[in-house]
Amino acid sequence: MRSSRRAVVAALATWPLAVSAQPVATPGWPARPLRVLVGFPPGQASDIIARAYAEELGKSLGQPVIVENRPGAGATIAAEMGARAPADGYTLLYSSSGPLAIAPHMYAKLNYDSIRDFEPLYQGGIVPYILVVNSSSPYKTLQELVAQGRGANGAAINYGSGGNGTTSHLAMEMLKAEGGLKFTHVPYKGSVPALNDLAAGAVQVVLETVSATLPYVKNGKARILGISMTRRHPELPDVMPIAEVVPGYESAAWGMFITPTGTPAPIVNRLAAELERITQTPAMRERLTALGVITLERPRGQLKPFMQSELERWGKAVKASGATMS
Repeated sequence: MRSSRRAVVAALATWPLAVSAQPVATPGWPARPLRVLVGFPPGQASDIIARAYAEELGKSLGQPVIVENRPGAGATIAAEMGARAPADGYTLLYSSSGPLAIAPHMYAKLNYDSIRDFEPLYQGGIVPYILVVNSSSPYKTLQELVAQGRGANGAAINYGSGGNGTTSHLAMEMLKAEGGLKFTHVPYKGSVPALNDLAAGAVQVVLETVSATLPYVKNGKARILGISMTRRHPELPDVMPIAEVVPGYESAAWGMFITPTGTPAPIVNRLAAELERITQTPAMRERLTALGVITLERPRGQLKPFMQSELERWGKAVKASGATMS
């Protein structure tokens, strides 16, 4: 009798976990295909990630999930479309730090509010930045570069970025502000031209995503000095976190599935559960790792506070940079 009671208690203790692992039933939904809005062209990382999830989500829901690319204006066109879409569970948006946390500080007028107009579903992961120098650079360590950047001739060190107001630009401005660095900004039209000029010696430093910079490191044209995390990267365990030299510094691009505010809770719960389940599969983890994405286990209840904190952090970086868009 006592052993039976123990078994019942044990079953009850694990019951909420078992339930949470199962998708929530949503009778009558979906009755037609869903769409995922993406603010970037086909072939870019956000598009690749969204399509990978859409394929698996369609299998789970029994309806096609179609990716619609709506590029332009720093991905704010897609964000505006998502905000205006009916809150019926048939429109998702795979968005990122650019339109959700940076654009509100860059544009004089946006027709959406990142916090008010969206319900976060799932944050797939983050993409940290790597600080690289030319392979023949005199700076062999992060400490040497930071010391020179803080000195009287710090402004003589030029850094390249993918353009004014891009995440790589603002991430470096954040590092300058927190580290007391005097680097001079040289904007390019994209990360590839900036990295090509780094390889040619035209600029001394670039801070860009793992996926963008690693090819230059592997072909011997660039050397890694640090990564924009507070801990070691699982794929780059020998790379020093910048926070070890500039305490507290952390910056990363991130992607998130969101849906219009007002979407029925059972549908939100179902979508969130499915997206989390898909992320746990070995195939999806392998695809994300190949894109330089570090998967996260951030609970959905923490996503809105995270969005708010990122809005504030990037706002400071935008102000420090002086970047604006009409």
